[in-house]
Amino acid sequence: MAPEIQGDFTIEAARHARKVEAFVTDYLPDDPTFSYEDRVEYYRKLKDHLGVSSLRTELRPKDMLDEEGNFVESTVKRYEDSLKAMKEAGVSMGVLVLFTPSKSQYELAKKNPEQFVYLYEKCAQKSAAMCLEAGVTPTRVQAMNEVNTSFQTKVGLETTIKLIQKTSEAFKAAFPEAKIITTVLTAGAKDWQGFTRTLVEKAGASLDGVGFDYYPGTYENPAGVPIIGKKPYEAFAGTTPYRWIADEKLHGILRGKDVLLAEIGAPAVVPEDIPDAPKIARNILAKLRYDYRHQRFGYDRILQTLDHFFLDAERKGVAAQNIFSAIGFFQGGRVQGVDTKAPWGIDFVPFTLLRKDAKGTFQPTEAGKHLSYLIQTRLGLQQ
Repeated sequence: MAPEIQGDFTIEAARHARKVEAFVTDYLPDDPTFSYEDRVEYYRKLKDHLGVSSLRTELRPKDMLDEEGNFVESTVKRYEDSLKAMKEAGVSMGVLVLFTPSKSQYELAKKNPEQFVYLYEKCAQKSAAMCLEAGVTPTRVQAMNEVNTSFQTKVGLETTIKLIQKTSEAFKAAFPEAKIITTVLTAGAKDWQGFTRTLVEKAGASLDGVGFDYYPGTYENPAGVPIIGKKPYEAFAGTTPYRWIADEKLHGILRGKDVLLAEIGAPAVVPEDIPDAPKIARNILAKLRYDYRHQRFGYDRILQTLDHFFLDAERKGVAAQNIFSAIGFFQGGRVQGVDTKAPWGIDFVPFTLLRKDAKGTFQPTEAGKHLSYLIQTRLGLQQ
């Protein structure tokens, strides 16, 4: 069937011209059980199975430093091994995230904010040195996470801006092309648009970009899963945040900034994933009985709505990558030791795209198998 045509515009040509980077979130550095060789193999599987050669990886101040503010050698070694394994496996660092202070570090932020900032700066400098040593060049370095929510970032905006500035100072010397960013939660957060304006105005030139986290049909609903009874076609069809972000990127506060969808994804909730959940939660999930097909259908719908959003812009002469430079899919592979936020790990386990089979070998879920095709045909060929 011939592609649709509007004047000289063709959908086929528009899709072919897209160059939106795709990456998956990576928590392997959290897992102490992998050998170096296993880390290399894991990253190769992510690349081969999911068709994604770019990662968003977190390094955590809470694990890097002990209570006295000294580096924990075992953590540093694990992080170094993971970075070197990425390099050997041929995957790139789309986003390096410096996030998750410990409880005591957050308490320090209240009593002595300058010391808190100093400890963060110490971790940022160490992270830059590890990347340099491993030969890994981060495209973006993210300070903290979803900074408009106390659920994720428990310091105020002024302190957050200081952390952004320290991140810039730590990384720009070694990686002058790296973009310093942070992220904002959209759906489920109060006045995220107003917060973004204030953030960008106050951070100034030290902030090179902003990532936006959006889970269509999830954060708006209890337990992080789509509304009971709604089919994926409806549940994952939201595009509201995209339009505000695009307008601000093209004409407003985000002009000149690197803008990305830092987290987006679809869950595959099954009760056996969370056996330790309270009985009431297991009963709710048992009624939902979402399986991996639901996750696949969710990704189909998410990429379909993004595709249509991009086509609307492209018909007006605006390239997709001039709105969103990259899109991050949550989450790559299921590994141990991940620092989860929601009860029972609901914010992590259902979203994983690579899981171990009965033989202990990582295999893609139905959504994972399909995601590579969706990325190549809707976001552009990945390097």
